[in-house]
Amino acid sequence: MENPEEKIKEILALALEIDASKIDENSSQESISEWDSLNHLKLISELEKAFNLKLTLREITDAITFSNIANIIKNK
Repeated sequence: MENPEEKIKEILALALEIDASKIDENSSQESISEWDSLNHLKLISELEKAFNLKLTLREITDAITFSNIANIIKNK
């Protein structure tokens, strides 16, 4: 199976319409100006489709950094 971190990076780049090279494990809503509330919803939708899961409201609100997203996906 593909490395989940690489897949998350691809999804982030796609949802935020930025280059994947701008994303690392320290990326967050604060460090990426394109990561606004609308793009966050796009990101959540893409993550749920790609990993075939449903995030809880708590997980959605916690998914504001790359490392948090990776941990949430790993724990599903």
